[in-house]
Amino acid sequence: MIRTFFTLLFLLVTLQAKPPELTPHDAKLKIDEILSYHIQSSEFEGGNHSNTFITSVLEEFTHELDPSKSYLLKGEVKSIVEPDEKTLNRVREEFKKENFSIFSELTEKMVAGIERHRRLEKRVAKAILPEDVEHEEFIDMEWVDSEEALFDRMLRIRALQIQTSQKLGLEDQDKFVERLKKNRLAREEEILGKEEGDKLKQMLAFVIKAVCNSLDSHTTYFTPQEASQFLLSVQQRLVGIGAELRDELTGFKIMRLLDGGPAKRCKEIKEGDQIIAVNREPVIGYHIIDAVSLIRGQKGSKVTLTMLRGEETFDVEIERDEIVLDDFRIESSSIPFGAGSIGYIRLYSFYQDPTSSSADDITKCIENFKKENKLLGVVLDLRENAGGLLSQAVSVCGLFVKQGIMASIKDNFGEVHHLRNFNKEIAWDGPLMILTNCATASAAEIVSGTLRDYGRAVVVGDTYTFGKGSYQSFTLDAANNGTINPQGEYKVTRGIYYTVSGKSPQLVGYETDVVIPGPLSTMKIGERFDKKPVPNDQIDPNFEDDLSDIHPLQRLRLRKFYQTNMQKKSTELEKVIPTLQANAQKRIELNKTYQNFLKLVDEKEPPSSREEMESFAELQKEEAFSAMKDLIVLTN
Repeated sequence: MIRTFFTLLFLLVTLQAKPPELTPHDAKLKIDEILSYHIQSSEFEGGNHSNTFITSVLEEFTHELDPSKSYLLKGEVKSIVEPDEKTLNRVREEFKKENFSIFSELTEKMVAGIERHRRLEKRVAKAILPEDVEHEEFIDMEWVDSEEALFDRMLRIRALQIQTSQKLGLEDQDKFVERLKKNRLAREEEILGKEEGDKLKQMLAFVIKAVCNSLDSHTTYFTPQEASQFLLSVQQRLVGIGAELRDELTGFKIMRLLDGGPAKRCKEIKEGDQIIAVNREPVIGYHIIDAVSLIRGQKGSKVTLTMLRGEETFDVEIERDEIVLDDFRIESSSIPFGAGSIGYIRLYSFYQDPTSSSADDITKCIENFKKENKLLGVVLDLRENAGGLLSQAVSVCGLFVKQGIMASIKDNFGEVHHLRNFNKEIAWDGPLMILTNCATASAAEIVSGTLRDYGRAVVVGDTYTFGKGSYQSFTLDAANNGTINPQGEYKVTRGIYYTVSGKSPQLVGYETDVVIPGPLSTMKIGERFDKKPVPNDQIDPNFEDDLSDIHPLQRLRLRKFYQTNMQKKSTELEKVIPTLQANAQKRIELNKTYQNFLKLVDEKEPPSSREEMESFAELQKEEAFSAMKDLIVLTN
């Protein structure tokens, strides 16, 4: 649902400026690698792909080409999305020969569909938009069978886009429509190709993406540009000028200068200025990804930006530097309570680089809390935390519990491996509350689940977490030196991970101890809503660690300093959870503002503005503080 909705809003602008350097031989090699590593790869052994799998690949390929189903007609895709035995056998046999002709044929239909779409766009621009459009009608859409029906769909999509932009307060209607047009044309040009051979390369990239999407939602193929963006999201650091940009059609407006970045240090650039050229090369009309690629470069190198401020144009030379995106990593604050204070830590991801990590930064936050006042409790906010490095999840758990197994993984060969905390130092052993929502996923679920399993923390928030219990291996690991394969990179689901109780959040998520609903609480977010999720699984609990998976020679050495200081499971917090839940429920019932927000989400209507969304999230946070105050009193 979420993917469909935002696809329609922004017309799915892909990140690549040019297609990856793929040949049919390269594409087949990558697909064979991915299938051999996948947790369910035995189904496809020897290249004998099942009919179900091939059908899914064909369907996903059409989605890559036409996600909004507004370019192609039902008759043009019917033989692909509803393949007969002959078509399935053709795909199977051609794949063995590194032949992707059936995908090329559909791509040519898409080329014709683009010309038709551009013609219909002229009618849409002049038409009166309908007012009775709801985003639910675009969920699980069917293909339409006539040009007139295609026009009607395009009209209704445009109406939804305009309505949504107005609700979110994005910008004025004309500018928003121009931005949509620019993004649409950029997307179409990627499919059509700018140079000889581009169309084939792009088609092969779509085929690999379709294969990955047919396996599960976390197996993913990245073009080189997408790989760069993915590394940025994991590491939360980049080399550039340190500015957030927005495409203003007449240039790229600087929305924010990042603290400590070169742009802010140079003093000549202000927020609101527009970049109109990079190294004397005009960037007006560029896709923002292309413009950003020109601005970024090697640390210590220089870039000349031509700026526009009002009617004034001027050049600024800036030396590129490494910027750590602290705002997207962690934030902290505290509130007074009784004779001390409650510390609050918002962790956005689990990260590590040569100079910092999520565990180190949390430790610093706790040390600062203790210096400022008597620390009575800690609220760890993991809302919207989609995970990151599993090793850091283990380290973060180790800040609050003694030594022991923090998580376990089972690979595609069925072998179980345990991830342990060997750190003897605990950063905080007092009251701990973890705030989650239905977008809390992966490594964040490991932390919340394991700390609750040990009886060390109370988990509050939306009823369930996301339910992402699979782990992936990355070819991107080899790209840590800054070089990315020009043929693209991929991550593939290799197995399942479990908390110390032996339970996995995969598909089902972890249930919270105290329900404090937030703005996402009724939205269809989570693994359970995916089309092809990996099934849930469970192993034996591991509160007692016999080190049986460790080599006998190392096992003897570990026992001397490890098993004498292991974390024991506690049931003390279970006694106070009913009171915490009753108190929270009563406070929420008496809070009229909270009740108004709950009424909105109960009616499946998201808050109508960013401000409302943020206000609702703040209410959820405030109630978590109230629950923490109860916890401190009840456990004192």
